[in-house]
Amino acid sequence: MRTMIHNGMSQESNRFPIIGFVQQYKRLVFGSHVRERGSESAKQHFYENISWLFMWYKNWRWEFSYMQQSDILHKYSVLVSYIVFCGTVILLYFNMKQANIFWELSAIGNFLFLLILAMLWYRKVWSFFFATMFIPKPRKKLSDKAQKNFKFRTLVYVTIILLQIALICVELLDCSQFQVINDIMETHAYGADINEICFTPWAITHAMDLTIGIIFLFTHISYVLKWIIALVVLIFHIIVVFVVYDFMFEYSTSSNPYFLPQYVHFMELCRVAWIFHIMNREIEFISRMDFNWKHELRKKKDNAKFTNETISILIGNILPAHIVNIYMKDHLASELCYEEYQNVAVMFATIRNYDTEQVGMRVLNEIICDFDEVLSTYQGFNKIEKIKVANWTYMAACGLSSTNSIIKRNRSNLENKESDFKLAASASEISGNSELQAPVALREVGLSNDVVFVMMRFALDLMKKMRQFNEENIQSDDKRTQGALRIGIANGPVMAGVVGLYKPFYDIWGNAVNLASRMDSTGLENCIQVPEETANILMSYDVQCTFRGMTFAKGLDYIPTYFVEIDDDFQFVQQRTDEAVT
Repeated sequence: MRTMIHNGMSQESNRFPIIGFVQQYKRLVFGSHVRERGSESAKQHFYENISWLFMWYKNWRWEFSYMQQSDILHKYSVLVSYIVFCGTVILLYFNMKQANIFWELSAIGNFLFLLILAMLWYRKVWSFFFATMFIPKPRKKLSDKAQKNFKFRTLVYVTIILLQIALICVELLDCSQFQVINDIMETHAYGADINEICFTPWAITHAMDLTIGIIFLFTHISYVLKWIIALVVLIFHIIVVFVVYDFMFEYSTSSNPYFLPQYVHFMELCRVAWIFHIMNREIEFISRMDFNWKHELRKKKDNAKFTNETISILIGNILPAHIVNIYMKDHLASELCYEEYQNVAVMFATIRNYDTEQVGMRVLNEIICDFDEVLSTYQGFNKIEKIKVANWTYMAACGLSSTNSIIKRNRSNLENKESDFKLAASASEISGNSELQAPVALREVGLSNDVVFVMMRFALDLMKKMRQFNEENIQSDDKRTQGALRIGIANGPVMAGVVGLYKPFYDIWGNAVNLASRMDSTGLENCIQVPEETANILMSYDVQCTFRGMTFAKGLDYIPTYFVEIDDDFQFVQQRTDEAVT
């Protein structure tokens, strides 16, 4: 572990701007190429989007997003700048003579600084002094705008730099070059100190040092803009030292006996600029890398969110909606989870006159997709769930909603106790003991006959869609070559649940499922066959059902079955009044 950490720190340190610049310089000059590992190659790709010279993102969208970030240190930078401004005023006051315009500019600078600080710090001051009092909290529009708006931050930054430079320029402009020469000659004549003439050169240089510090102090300001302003200040100082006031700086004291005073002043400012530049470059590098990592994290979160949504959609196409919530949140992939329903309508619809070997899977896929399109319109209270497609048979059920379920169970102790109680209650009923009663949560609820009528309407819509498919794709008039539906519907109590550890499968079991399957297998094409109980429910909705006779159903012996009367347009035929009375 210690070796891994050491290698990781070495790799990260090589990414810092100064060390990274040296490494790139060696590769450029000496042509040395180091074979990179997979992780190093990935990191190299991670940093490819940053320009090492200008410290900006090559992708302008990233650069714009980075500049639009909120700068939480902005108000602290302005406060430090104000302290430096006051220190510059004190420095110039004790080292030279001031004109009235100097104090006027100092007053204007103090007023602007206090105004900016008031905009940036009023919420902070309020929370510190008045947070415990019943005083309305001030709005945060101005302070937030100053932190988030890049243009506003840049305007404040440039204003502060101009105030600092203007303060120095006022001292310089107040001194005449010809007056300086005369004073120098007089000082030589009378032996006065050269540093007391007009202004003190080292005070100007130190004020310039403070200005350079302010330039590189602010974060989330364009790195190129900082360097442009710093170069302007350096050029301005060169002109002052070597051209305009060369006599003043030539006769000033030198901190190095081997260099002339002018060069010492220039080297002092260059050294300060280089130190602040290194500090600012490292801070800029860390800030941009932090933004880059946040961008990668945000992208991974978006990908994870998209993956979760995709998984939810896929599982939603396999499992009912309320089962999806249980399956995703409670992670019941390896646990038993099922529901019991008092009344569910089950339908089996078999596509006839087609053979997979003759027509291929394309026809089956198109028909099933058309059926699913019809299914998507039945998403209300009595939602119809597609259970599965077995060969050419389409299976669906209505009434599998969380409100219709009697009980939900998994492998928790409490629910196992309830299931044991229910089994004991069933045994007591068989033995004739009625003293043992089920709890309220397990008592039966009233039947909902709407599911049968909804399922019947869905079956009619499937038959209409089947006829539409024949009209669009089958050119032959021979009905033996056209697709037809054979439908069986039954209703009753069922159990439904998720089966399996891998590739979870949702299915339903019960007598109603077996009965609906027999109604389909023993039915006729373009007909809907139902058992007697289901027919009675449909007749209560004025749907005419014709008694077919006693039909043999495997495992059920002979049972009475009915055909639902439908017309040529696949609409149910209403029951006649005399039959309804009977």
